[in-house]
Amino acid sequence: MRTFNCNRCEQLVFYENVRCERCDALLGYVPELGELSAFEDAGDGRWRSLHPQTGGALYRQCHNYAVENVCNWMIPADQPDTLCRSCQLTRTIPNLAAPDNRLYWYRLEVAKRRLLYTLTALGIKVASRHDDPQTGLEFEFLEENEDGEKVLTGHDNGLITLNIAEADDAYRERTRTAMHEPYRHCSGTSGTRPDIIISTAWSPAHNGWSRFARCSATRAPTMPRRSTPTTATARPPTGQSRMSAPTPRCTRGKTGRKPGRITC
Repeated sequence: MRTFNCNRCEQLVFYENVRCERCDALLGYVPELGELSAFEDAGDGRWRSLHPQTGGALYRQCHNYAVENVCNWMIPADQPDTLCRSCQLTRTIPNLAAPDNRLYWYRLEVAKRRLLYTLTALGIKVASRHDDPQTGLEFEFLEENEDGEKVLTGHDNGLITLNIAEADDAYRERTRTAMHEPYRHCSGTSGTRPDIIISTAWSPAHNGWSRFARCSATRAPTMPRRSTPTTATARPPTGQSRMSAPTPRCTRGKTGRKPGRITC
């Protein structure tokens, strides 16, 4: 994940930041630009972007930014939406009355926004369920009930279901050990299974990876070919012989060493 700079004081800032530590400017991510911008209060719930590419445009905070404090994306002031593009992809959130669920929700949203940032940077368009009712991307963040009903992390034609316990480091490590996985990490700080999300959202049926392959083919630079022998072992030039690596010589019971000890 790349770093950014505050547009007011040039302080180094990061993707999840909501305030500049030096000048206290409000920070927010502008998905249309793919940039983190500093803002100044323009009144009536609107914020003026200080990013040079916006031309002083006005924005509003996503509802989950202004009220729930689990987001940091901004919405153009002239749009009627109350949720940003990222939060619109979440259909179900956990019960916030339960302890720790707000923290887990925040971690899941951070991981999802990092995924969306990466896909956008790769040139892959993310279709929501509203845009594509059949295979559009949508998330459900669920928790297991007291009656023992299990919530399995999985996918169904673009609908991603995540057990919010995945956002708990201890639970995730226990699951990793039980399933004998080499790693089970989060996308970004914690929370989601990036392998499941990406393979689901961009499965062959969804034509996502094929679009990515076409995009990559047009972007990838042409690398010069290096002439190599057609056989696995090249024949040495005339007059020279193949040299093999020297074999380590072992000594047994030499002076100064204990009898019977082999030193290589």
